[in-house]
Amino acid sequence: MKDKIVIIGGGTMSHIKSHLALCAPAYGTTAKKIKSILDGIEHDYDIELILTRMAGGHLPETNEDIARITKNLVKSKHTKMIFFNCALVDFSAILANRTDDVSGKYEGRLNSKLDSYYLKLSPEEKIISTIREERKDIYLIGFKTTCGADLEEQYICGTTLLKKSSCNLVLANDTKTRVNMIITPEESVQMATEDRDMALKELCDIALLRSKLTFTPTTVISGKKIAWGDDKIPDNFRTVINYCIENSAYKMNPHGFTVGHFAYKLFENRFLMSRRKCNFNNMGKVGMVKVKLETGDKVIAERYKPSAGATSQIKVFKTNPDMNCIVHFHCNMREDHVDDIKVNSQTTLIHDHRHWGNHVGLLAQPCCCLVGSI
Repeated sequence: MKDKIVIIGGGTMSHIKSHLALCAPAYGTTAKKIKSILDGIEHDYDIELILTRMAGGHLPETNEDIARITKNLVKSKHTKMIFFNCALVDFSAILANRTDDVSGKYEGRLNSKLDSYYLKLSPEEKIISTIREERKDIYLIGFKTTCGADLEEQYICGTTLLKKSSCNLVLANDTKTRVNMIITPEESVQMATEDRDMALKELCDIALLRSKLTFTPTTVISGKKIAWGDDKIPDNFRTVINYCIENSAYKMNPHGFTVGHFAYKLFENRFLMSRRKCNFNNMGKVGMVKVKLETGDKVIAERYKPSAGATSQIKVFKTNPDMNCIVHFHCNMREDHVDDIKVNSQTTLIHDHRHWGNHVGLLAQPCCCLVGSI
């Protein structure tokens, strides 16, 4: 049996009584289009399309149905990628004025000839968050819908889903502005366009390419924090980072920590690295992490997880054995920069931004990575 890509689409409903339900209206159009795109691309996977009853499928109808299907997909070793495109009802409901009320598909009808009824809504579990709790090897694509949001709000909503659910990609789309935004774990926007078909094609291409990348987990063991003033950190390396901090190189993301990373190679396979999910503008409290690479490319960190770029940093050090420091941050190019600076594209595409104003800078800010020896 071949490994498979699973696409889940359509809306679900939450039954209030036998004749009444809440629903998340979605009819599987996007899921079907994703399957059509994948069918036209050469790859090594089988494609499975799962549609809810609302979208013309036969089995899934409620969030509970989707949860059972998702659990079985996680158990199957052949599940390698999931496009979680289904629209799940965010709330369950009971009658607010009845403490003993029970909701369900086979609960008694409400009498519409009586007085008005009031519903109490309670948030449902986020099923997408359970997928990669057990299976980090599943490549997960999430979808986030906003309505009338500006680009910054849409970006924040998309990155929040991506981080909280450990997604590998998120397509955030706004039903009013028609903007489709592809967001990556590096918090960059690979595409932002009003062309839905273009966005879905790019989403599929990126997913297939990135799913082939390897993932190296980090094991955290007991140990001490490396204080920012520790003698192991060279003064000139610390001076460079402090200069970057003073000049606002490390900007806060919507989740309260800074974007970027830096590292110093102590000696072969031993490093000091920046910490994950921290505010680098407060290095006096944050400090650094001691990291070592063991046989079999096993990454061991003391006390804290290093920045998400740790594996890439190690590869850069291996490729450049004469170099012992890396500084990575995001910033705009100075207007008076020299002309011989080499700029490599990250394939970010901001399409048709006539009415987007200054928000384009938020989405397409370039990164700077310095590799050197001190």
